[in-house]
Amino acid sequence: MATDPKFLQYKCPVFYGLTVTCSQLSKNDKNLLKKKIESHGGSYTPELTMDATDILICVSADGPKYSHALKWKIPCLKPDWVFNSVDKGYALPMDEYKITRQSNKASTPTKEDTTAVGLEEVSMCSTILNPDDTAVSSRVDDTVNSTVLGTIAPVIQGKTTVEWLAELDLQRVKKSGHFLDSLKIYLSGFTEKDQVLMTRVLKYAGATRLTQLVDSVTHVVNAVSRNVDPETTKILKQLGITPFSVSLEWIVESMKRGQKVPEKDYIFPPPETQNKSSEKMFKSPQQADSPQKPEETMAEENLLNLYKQKKPGGEESTTVTQDASSQVDPFFNNIKFDLVGLSEEIEQDLTEWIGEVGGELVFGDYTGVVDYLVTPVQGGKSKHKFKEHLNHFWIEDCLDNGRLVEKEYFHYPVREKIVGAPLKGIVTCVSGYSGKERIYINTLISMLGGNPQEMFAKKINKEKGVVASTHLICPEGEGQKYLAAVKWGLPVVNKDWLLACKKECKWISEQPFLVGDSKAFTKDKPMPAAEEDKIEEYNEEDVDDNDDTVLQDVDTNQSSLV
Repeated sequence: MATDPKFLQYKCPVFYGLTVTCSQLSKNDKNLLKKKIESHGGSYTPELTMDATDILICVSADGPKYSHALKWKIPCLKPDWVFNSVDKGYALPMDEYKITRQSNKASTPTKEDTTAVGLEEVSMCSTILNPDDTAVSSRVDDTVNSTVLGTIAPVIQGKTTVEWLAELDLQRVKKSGHFLDSLKIYLSGFTEKDQVLMTRVLKYAGATRLTQLVDSVTHVVNAVSRNVDPETTKILKQLGITPFSVSLEWIVESMKRGQKVPEKDYIFPPPETQNKSSEKMFKSPQQADSPQKPEETMAEENLLNLYKQKKPGGEESTTVTQDASSQVDPFFNNIKFDLVGLSEEIEQDLTEWIGEVGGELVFGDYTGVVDYLVTPVQGGKSKHKFKEHLNHFWIEDCLDNGRLVEKEYFHYPVREKIVGAPLKGIVTCVSGYSGKERIYINTLISMLGGNPQEMFAKKINKEKGVVASTHLICPEGEGQKYLAAVKWGLPVVNKDWLLACKKECKWISEQPFLVGDSKAFTKDKPMPAAEEDKIEEYNEEDVDDNDDTVLQDVDTNQSSLV
């Protein structure tokens, strides 16, 4: 018989001959799927290619990859298909794992509708209609997440999930530093849109977001609800692990203080010793202003209200529509992008975020003109025609600010052809410039052959792995590093010096770009092409060569001066 063990050596690998790609998954999840697919005979590719890709693994019927897979008749399957096939030892039939647009728009909630990121397979009916179940979940599947009328919106300290998230402004999060450094966090109870924001918050806070519960998880952060999500509780018990279970308020307070606050003050759900106060704490706004109703009655009304949204003419609709207040502002609406030359991680993040705000990514078969070609700072080429060429910093700044931002010099790629290493031998430290502008400046220094260094040092320090600085780049003549550079006789220039060097692809004299009282510049270097000012002589006797002062200041831009 074919089931005889002696025939096992001739058995084909599970994914033999299949080429698979993924979308809408985190980097860690993609790596896990890649490993599973390749270790069982398949091929993984980060790109979706017509006539070459056999399967797209995704979690919802959204995004450019899904749309093109549908157009090219490439099956779109849930990640479970990969894992379950490996468990069974053969590629399972695809029908029950297919993701379709109908499952996103179903008017009748079912257990199978689990197409949104982070939504476990929980039946809406069994969760809401059981009056004995204390976990009346506000997040069950895409149908429930898309409702607003009749939904019970619990609050913590008088605030809903949306209100707590509003306090996690990305600019403020960045300024707070890595206040959650090295923590591994699982998000429980959040909608797909909220997970996108929380992923970025955790990234800037120095934490790692886990999209699956595993032994290494340190914290479970819960959205505002009446209890921990039942599926989360179930998996934790199966794994036999007890990470900290905290409320969203814990992250907000940690951000405000710039460091991780004690978990014991933000345990979720709150200890039962708080009985009356916690009952009040988790009431919805409607409940707070109205007499208490029996839980069974509330649950029934909640389910009915899911289907009683009004049409403009007053007629009741059986189709659930999305809450306008929960939609992301589509500031990239009808804008087409072509991403070229970016790392897999950056391209993955931009692909998801661009789709979230209404943008569209074009693929190889697109024949029109794209609005923006997006590349790294180093530039890149595309076979598509485009209206404007920008680097990915502009996209990221737009996403950080939630709107289209004005284009700055550091949002454009380097168009000049840089030959050799015109700034070879210089060691720079950047101060006073922040965000994407700071990254652009350091990238440009490297492209020109220089050595961008976070530490500003007078001498070599092998213990700290730094070499002596030759230039300080800052916009204004102030700060400890500026004073030290003047004292040490080093040129202090603004970013325009680098732009001039880039433009002419050579080491330009620092003299026209000196900042404040700085007088030092490199002799025998040419002036900018349009610069006719006479070079002033620099008196080297002003420098104290015997100064061995070591300064241990760290400025707000996180570069040190030693």
